[in-house]
Amino acid sequence: MTFHARGKEFKRQMIEEGAYQLFSSRTYESVTVEDLARHLGCGKGTIYRYFENKDHLLSKLVASGLSQLCDDMKTDCVNNPDVMEAMKRYLSLQYHFFLAYNTILSSWSRRRLEMAIKPEWYDEIQTLLNLKVKMLAGILDRGIEEGIIMKVNSGQLASLLESLVRDATFFPFSESRPRNQDEDGMLDLMTAIFIKGIMSEGVKMENPG
Repeated sequence: MTFHARGKEFKRQMIEEGAYQLFSSRTYESVTVEDLARHLGCGKGTIYRYFENKDHLLSKLVASGLSQLCDDMKTDCVNNPDVMEAMKRYLSLQYHFFLAYNTILSSWSRRRLEMAIKPEWYDEIQTLLNLKVKMLAGILDRGIEEGIIMKVNSGQLASLLESLVRDATFFPFSESRPRNQDEDGMLDLMTAIFIKGIMSEGVKMENPG
């Protein structure tokens, strides 16, 4: 089906998918709205019908990625009755999110520092980040109640874990994320370290993989 034959929501999704492809494979500054329109096979006026400008589109890409991550966390982590398995899935989801969105997030962070991101675009993203921390805190609360996770403030621990995982997997202001030759091994190592670090004394950790 051609671009023009799609409905409104499909067109918005196609624009975002096309932008993700271009913004991930080239420097953000080198991609123009004309490039994206040519890539999609539509006029640039169609893109401006859905997005104010390129920075708005970039912000929507970040928001869409985070929204999907939150949905996956709810399904795979929040609804998982096994706290340790939920934590392992959380770490895996985070790891692969930053792997897929490193270039996009780097561009967005840079544009925010350049004051190009409108407050309402930032607020949408911050709301999703807060939701992610809240869901993680809920999982940690369950672990604390079950005596699996150390007794600490779950909100503070959730914020700390979010920061640690981000710093271990996100390389800001880099056009491409340094790829580890053994990405599965890197994830296993990260999972083992983080899971062991939050467990209560005397709780035996099973294979993190």
